[in-house]
Amino acid sequence: MAAPRPRLLEFSLSHFCEKARWALDHHRNQYDVVALAPGLHRLALRRVDAKASWVPVLVADGVTTQGSDAIIDWADARDPARSLTPSDPAAAAEARRLEQLFDDGFGRDLRAVLYAMLLEQPDVVIALWAAGQPWWVGTFYRLLWSQVSLGLRKLYRLRPERVAEARARFDATFDELDALVSDGRRYLVGDTLSRADLAAAALLSPLVVPAERPWQPNVPLTADVVAMQDAYRSRPGWAWVEGLYRGDRLVGG
Repeated sequence: MAAPRPRLLEFSLSHFCEKARWALDHHRNQYDVVALAPGLHRLALRRVDAKASWVPVLVADGVTTQGSDAIIDWADARDPARSLTPSDPAAAAEARRLEQLFDDGFGRDLRAVLYAMLLEQPDVVIALWAAGQPWWVGTFYRLLWSQVSLGLRKLYRLRPERVAEARARFDATFDELDALVSDGRRYLVGDTLSRADLAAAALLSPLVVPAERPWQPNVPLTADVVAMQDAYRSRPGWAWVEGLYRGDRLVGG
């Protein structure tokens, strides 16, 4: 009897989940996506013995692997020839350093900045969260929006001073990406795609919205998000993200 296919439990709109999807696709893994609704996802994670309440979570061969970095490790271990972690120890350390930098500055800080904007427009958040879910999920969010939004503000610490700090860290991280790619390089570490590239590009994808990203928003971007896009669109890092998606995201072989 064939073993069941791996399952990736995710939020479709999550940039950390996009990072994990990209890693699995790069390694040509066959897997099933289980799209969950934020907040309502906790029961599904308990059922697979996830240790925390966040996604992505990969369930494969009876083992639960949680977090995009751990999922990259899982995929690399099963397909060393296409490893996203450089074989040279110094290069591997640099790739992991950059991955952590981007996880923080483009992952957590950009998420805080965007949610601080989007929570002012409940219909947009509800449409994004309910996309692909049963009909009642959107109704659930609308009925409990005050509790949902309060919980999200607490979870991501969306007080004005905290959001300002997140925006400053995001800017500093974007400056570092600009500095890295200003010499025209295709990849951040060495001459092949690495976990550092996935972290930078996938975690910036909610802002850049590259056409090659498999998940696309089902509602127009809000005016304040468009204004933020305009502030970064001419930067070298923006063009690099677009180029990486165009050249590496949906390439087979």
